[in-house]
Amino acid sequence: GAEYTDGLMDHMDLIIMAVPPKREGGEPNEFHSIGRVGSGYTMDELSDLLQKLSPHWQQVQSGRCPPGLFWTKEKPDVWIAPQNSYILEIKATEIIPSNSFKVDYTLRFPRVETIRYDKKWSDCMTLADFENLRKEASGKLYSRHIDANETVEKSPRKRQRVTAKATRILGEQFRGADISDINAVSNLLESKEFCVLTGWKQLSKQDIEIKIVRHGGTVVQNPGANTSCALADEYTLRVRNIEASGKCSVAKLTEEIEQKLSVEYDEFGDSYTHPATEESLRYALEQVQKKGCAVELTEGMIADLEIDLFSGPSPFSMFRLCRAYIDKYEKVS
Repeated sequence: GAEYTDGLMDHMDLIIMAVPPKREGGEPNEFHSIGRVGSGYTMDELSDLLQKLSPHWQQVQSGRCPPGLFWTKEKPDVWIAPQNSYILEIKATEIIPSNSFKVDYTLRFPRVETIRYDKKWSDCMTLADFENLRKEASGKLYSRHIDANETVEKSPRKRQRVTAKATRILGEQFRGADISDINAVSNLLESKEFCVLTGWKQLSKQDIEIKIVRHGGTVVQNPGANTSCALADEYTLRVRNIEASGKCSVAKLTEEIEQKLSVEYDEFGDSYTHPATEESLRYALEQVQKKGCAVELTEGMIADLEIDLFSGPSPFSMFRLCRAYIDKYEKVS
């Protein structure tokens, strides 16, 4: 139905058998049950997941919960230690009251959006995140409503399942930049770790991450204990949750920050105060070329520049303005 249309609902990252209420030492140490899910995945996806989990299942002992795991009326037959489990990205239509699960709520019409093998087990949603999401719209998980004139297509996942396995692709706005070939041009942000949550103006999230790395900083996709700052343009639910968690400070990209940077750097990224390096000059000249500001210098202009730099003719180009003719048929004595 329309409630599963992409972009209409918030999603939750839940670990299999878990919603952690608190974290100590950077990792959650308690997990509360929230519900069951039995749809949204293909048989191949389920088979692959069960194969990964099967060595770690343990039988539930009657009358007691394993250390750190808590449930109420809805009791499982087997359990798994969270560090051996995986995160499921879940979509649902609503959060509703229920005394069958430890959090006193459960999900209405939950389905698996994707299995997040790319995330650590400790990156699952916390109880504080869950409470914020529940209060956001009185339990409704719609991010927006459909306009009366808007056409809602059937879920592409369902169509693909008939012919081929659906491929899950992370949205461009959420992907991290490829920084494998980026060289630092300064150490301005050395030892600083940043988490870029959104783009800003004409700069994409990836553009900002590349600029951070070029100036000696590091970037992560999920803030942690070592993260200096999270950067965002929009005050989204994720931004609010990160700020509320206290993991790191959140800086909103503003015109004021842009003005401060313009005082320290020219439009090509060259610092007014930090000494230039070979890499920083290469970067600045690349920006000059990209912005179409390159100027073709004549021999005379280059000679004048060298005189200014060396207070006279350059020792490296003593024949700069000379024109020589050598006739190969004449003997030169």
